[in-house]
Amino acid sequence: MSYSPPEGKKAIFSESIVEKLHQYRNFRHRFVSGYGFQLKGEKMLVLIDNISPLWDDIRKAITDFWDTL
Repeated sequence: MSYSPPEGKKAIFSESIVEKLHQYRNFRHRFVSGYGFQLKGEKMLVLIDNISPLWDDIRKAITDFWDTL
């Protein structure tokens, strides 16, 4: 599901989407693993503000992927 799939496979997400998702994965790791004291409010607000455009990009990438099958 990344931008660099094995040979013969088609990528679902672009490198740009994967990089954006990494920020959310990092947040999830810190939150779930008990590192809540390391979370910064201003960084969380950036994630909140950017979720709608990212979700639109993800939906478009999945739709484009399905259209190529």
